[in-house]
Amino acid sequence: MNLAKAVLGKRPEQIAPIFGETQLDIDPPIEGSDRRYIEFPAMGLTIALKNDIAFCLQLFSADFDQEEFAQYEGPLPGNVKFSSSRKEVLEAMGKPVNAGKIFDRYRIDGYNVHFEYTGHDTISLVSIFNDA
Repeated sequence: MNLAKAVLGKRPEQIAPIFGETQLDIDPPIEGSDRRYIEFPAMGLTIALKNDIAFCLQLFSADFDQEEFAQYEGPLPGNVKFSSSRKEVLEAMGKPVNAGKIFDRYRIDGYNVHFEYTGHDTISLVSIFNDA
């Protein structure tokens, strides 16, 4: 959660030094949207911007369907691992505030934390976002 706390709610120029950069490459907006993305494929993460403010941090597993992304190697919320099963996430995190066929969502430290699962019942993606 430390990385989420460091980047969410910040502008790109505030985020760049966190990653040892002076300037970040930001994808152009998706047509008809005010959202843009800062991608760190080698680190296994993406930061989503809305109106140039970071609102979502996405952490990818090796099983996520993004071939160009490595697996994120930092800590995950609840000290779970990408290899953790959905049952293990539930044991570590408790009852989710929202759940679907392939996801569970929690509210932690003022953030929404979304776990998405693979067909093998392990974590494929963790998204941490604020309410922006």
